[in-house]
Amino acid sequence: MHCQFIFPSEISKRETIQSHFSIVTHKLSEKATIQRYSTTQKKLQSVINVDSTLGQVLKSSDIVPKIYEGGFTLWNCSAELSKVVSQHDLSGLRILEAGCGHGLPGITALLQGALQVDFLDFNEDVLRLATIPNVELNENGKLLLNRSRFICGDWQFLPELIDKQYYDVELSAETVYRQENFAYLEQIMNLLLKKKIKSNLQQSIVSLNTPCALFAGKSTYFGIDGGIESFRRYVSSRHTEDFQYKVEQIWLSDQNDEEIVSFTKEPM
Repeated sequence: MHCQFIFPSEISKRETIQSHFSIVTHKLSEKATIQRYSTTQKKLQSVINVDSTLGQVLKSSDIVPKIYEGGFTLWNCSAELSKVVSQHDLSGLRILEAGCGHGLPGITALLQGALQVDFLDFNEDVLRLATIPNVELNENGKLLLNRSRFICGDWQFLPELIDKQYYDVELSAETVYRQENFAYLEQIMNLLLKKKIKSNLQQSIVSLNTPCALFAGKSTYFGIDGGIESFRRYVSSRHTEDFQYKVEQIWLSDQNDEEIVSFTKEPM
């Protein structure tokens, strides 16, 4: 499934979404909050054809590879990554959120001044029913939409779609659960992050060099072969004669089972 842009103006179910989905507020810091619509399975049945492929999948599973990648579920690391993003001034930067789902990290980046955020998810319905409504729900939502682009499809085709456009920061939460995705995720970092290293972001609580990629995930995913630890090892092995990846741990949960890792490319 190739990538394509989805435009907010094409969405015809806004009123249905607003009337069926309740609003949840997440506290990111003492001063920052973010809102989203709650897309529970029962509520989704009111806006998705239950006889469709996606409708059938949602009845029985969180994830079916290459059909539904779990975008309607808010995974814990997405909220944690949003908290880290809220600590930075991102003014003037171009951001990609890969595997966005509800889009909390990307929305937080918009609220922190990002020039543009591209939201990428495998499922078009996730963008239409979760990501785009969530962007619009937050403060100055109409203006946030103007600084956003929404892309559905398989991320291995993203470089082909955007053609020589680059990002300062890539954000991705809970996307490293399958090792077969590692190569595509690393390819995005390699091809789409800007080549020139900029100075540290201003007013940062955590030191963050750009261009960089921030990945949040569980150390291991039980019953699946992925995890942030194995992804970190994979990326670290992908050095060339020209560059190597520098890997830094940004955040670790109290239970030591979830973490956020920063990847930057450094000349050899």
